Amino acid sequence: MSTAMAIAAAARVVAQLIDRRVALENFTAFQSMKTTVLSPEQIDGTDMSATIDVPPHINIFPYHVAMNAAYRNAFEPSRNAFGQPVTTPPLALDISFLVSTHSSLELLPEMLLGLAMQALSDVPQLTRERVRTLLAVNPLIDPPDPVLVALQRSGLADQLEILRIEPLNLNADEMQKLWTSIHSRCRPSFCYRISAVLIESEILRRVRCPCAPLRPPSFSRCGLSLIASIRPICSSRRPPRRSRWWVKNSSSPVR
Repeated sequence: MSTAMAIAAAARVVAQLIDRRVALENFTAFQSMKTTVLSPEQIDGTDMSATIDVPPHINIFPYHVAMNAAYRNAFEPSRNAFGQPVTTPPLALDISFLVSTHSSLELLPEMLLGLAMQALSDVPQLTRERVRTLLAVNPLIDPPDPVLVALQRSGLADQLEILRIEPLNLNADEMQKLWTSIHSRCRPSFCYRISAVLIESEILRRVRCPCAPLRPPSFSRCGLSLIASIRPICSSRRPPRRSRWWVKNSSSPVR
């Protein structure tokens, strides 16, 4: 299962997947480009009338996180005989993100959008080995970025479900509402959904042994006391009663 860093790790995987596809193009304008995970308003600003010189790059913005419908009722919490929780269902999430391209130069945003969509279309499923490779930290960087190290240890590659990337065909009205809610300029963009990210619960699970001795309840709050004897006490002894058949057929005298 994954940790709470799985949402950021999923965004990091998508960014690395796009960067590796753009790096295959021998284009001078794309050599220093890196895919960012920011809000679009941090790139273009909130002033719609201002002229900003934006370098060419691709941005990923996770704008919506929802519960996965398939896993929502698949796992149920279980308890032992004492009523204590044994297992806790994982938090299954679907992450919807916006892929947008930004540049002040002509036709470069459209070129970057085509490369990003091709990269996500060629890999609809992310295997565990691919996720582990995309989250790997460069060993040549010393000291390594602590954020990237935390994402590498998120356990996203070791979760039960394989990550899937599917396109979301939003119409023009839905895209316009999305960009309006972000308070940013509308850029060439497309929406995708990655599912399912399983986040494991970190609640301590202490399972009590079923063979543990039961302790008597405490009545100290009520002013009562309970005395539990450790050894059995024999109050009287009586010989076993003999049946009539045994008395009739027995050769020994009856006493």
